[in-house]
Parts: sequence; structure tokens; C-alpha cells
Amino acid sequence: LGKGSLELAKNSGLSEDLIKQIRREFEYWYPVDLRSSGKDLVANHLLFYLFHHVALFEKSLWPRAIAVNGYVSLEGQKMSKSKGPLLTMKRALETYGADVTRLYILHSAEYDSDADWKSREIEGLSANLERFYNLVKENYLREPTEITMLDRWLISRFQRAVKEVREAMDRLQTRRAVNYAFFEVMNLVRWYLRRGGKNLSIILDDWIKLLAPFAPHMCEELWHLKHEGFVSLERYPEFDPKKIDEEAERAERYLEQLVEDIKEVMKFVERPKVVYIHPAEEWKRRALEIAIEKGLGEATKWLASQGVDKAEIANFAKRFGNAELIPNERKIIEENMDFLEREFQVRVSLDSTAIPEERKKMSLPGRPAIYVV
Repeated sequence: LGKGSLELAKNSGLSEDLIKQIRREFEYWYPVDLRSSGKDLVANHLLFYLFHHVALFEKSLWPRAIAVNGYVSLEGQKMSKSKGPLLTMKRALETYGADVTRLYILHSAEYDSDADWKSREIEGLSANLERFYNLVKENYLREPTEITMLDRWLISRFQRAVKEVREAMDRLQTRRAVNYAFFEVMNLVRWYLRRGGKNLSIILDDWIKLLAPFAPHMCEELWHLKHEGFVSLERYPEFDPKKIDEEAERAERYLEQLVEDIKEVMKFVERPKVVYIHPAEEWKRRALEIAIEKGLGEATKWLASQGVDKAEIANFAKRFGNAELIPNERKIIEENMDFLEREFQVRVSLDSTAIPEERKKMSLPGRPAIYVV
């Protein structure tokens, strides 16, 4: 408590140096920033924890926060030491390893919710973590080539993930943090590689650092493939708004949507040979710009002044909410023709003359007309 005389303390049989050391330790660790415990202890242990601190210490030394954890069940059943089922931490570590166990626990539920340990889920997580390990080993030491629009998209989306992780960590939302640091980035990487990306190494330093609190042993091993120090001592990634690239994100979002739309159309065609794509006409783009700036009413007036057919105007008014202004739609398609042909194993063409007029009318900015034969 920092009160009284050291002379009296001699009666305890403790040395003066030890008593001073104990006092220094106490001053270093107190007050407690966060006490984490189970919700079954709220009515007894945690209550008396507060009583004792109020009775013994001044207000500046009282606990600053208490976190209450949920229960953990096993395969949907409540765990019991006497009746079972029971999974000890030691057995979990021996079966799955420290990183997989740690990552699964952090992702299983937020701190205030009940968690359910499921073997099938943790085995799937183990496989995903192994994929991460192999991806890094295969790409980490590769020197990046010229940065492409796709690379800019990856950097931008990764930064958004960093922002989400940091916000989640500040709120002790470990499930949300793992979702973005691991699963969301893994999905980005899958799409990036599917698209033919060659410069994965541009995000690997920060991805390893981002995952280090959740899978420290694996991240430390991977970090040492390229660096001398410890990743645990590195500064945690910070969100950099300067790396957000709206243009690259719009272009990639457009391409992803185009892939999904082509898939839907191809479902209705047996043995397709050619996919024809017709981006929206310029007058539709201009109408959308007016609708965004001045409202749909002004856009329909402008369309009427341009002599556009009433049926076309009605169709545009009905569907314009699905449209999006994407700069250089045709250029995006042209630059990714190889990807589209590889993705669908058919020829892809921008020859609009092969598309029936009624199908062309279905085109919108950001949602081209698609015709499959």
C-alpha cells in the first residue's frame, strides 16, 4: 500500500530490498487495465474482486475494466470435467498445434459470446493456414515486376482490410479481426491469383505482420525467410488512405460482376462457343451522370429531348439503380480478354453487330449486355 515503516516490516522476516522490489512491481502493474473472466463468476468472484479493491486501495488503483467471456461447448455439448465431453488445452495443442488452436479460439466467437468448438471447422482452418504458409513461401522472395492495375487493386483492398483489423482490435473484437486479417485477405489473394496476378510479394510483409498476433509461430518462421529480426517486434501495419485506389477497385468490381453475369447467361446455353459483350451506349452513360447529379426526373427529361424512344426511357428509369459509372468499360474488357477466355474456355468478343437489338437494349453503364451462342 506504500504506507507504514520499513522497520516494522522486519518482523515479517522479509528483507528491505525484497519489500521495495514488491512495491515497485505493484506500482508497475497496477491499476489493472482489463480483467478477463467467465460470466459464471460475475455474481461471486468478480463482485468480491471489486469489493476488495474498493476496501483496500484508493480510487486510482481500482480496476479500469472487466471483460466477461462466454462459455465454450464441444460439438454443441456443454463440457464437463466429471461427465464429459472435455477437451483440454493440452490435448488441443497436441492435436492441432499452437497456431491453429490460437487462431480458431480467437475466431470462434467474440469475447462476450458463447463459442462452440467443432473439429470439422478447426480442420478446415488448419488447411487454410497451410495454404497461407505455402503461398508465402512460394512468393515471398520474388522481386515485384511493373505494378499493374490489378496490383493497385490488391494494395487498395489490403489497406481496407488493415483498417478493419485495427478497428476490431481496438474494440477487442477478435473474431472480426481474424475475419479480415486472414479470411478476407485470403479471398482477395485467391481472386488476384485467379486473375493472373504476379506480384503477390507486394503485400506479404504487411500480411505476415497483420497475422502475427493470431498465428505468431508460423508468422515468425515466414518472416525469417526474408528478415533478420522478429516480426513480433515490428510495428503493426497502419491504414494508409493514400494507398486506396478507387479507380482500380471500380475496374475490378466491374470485372467481377461481368464474370458473374456471364456465368448466369451461360447456364441457359448448351455447349457455348462465343460470348459477345456490348457495353452501354454513350447516351446511357450521360443519362446516368445527370440522374446522379440532378435526379432521375432530369435524366428522363434529357433522354426525351434526345429523341430516345419512350419504351427505352421507361426501361432505363426502371433499371438505372443497377447501373454504375465505370470509366473506360470497353478498355477494361479489352485488357482482360485473355482472362475472360481462360475463365470460360470460349471465345470472347466485343463485336456488337452479332448481338440482337433487343439484347443490346438491356445494357446499362457498368452492366453490359451479354449474348452467348
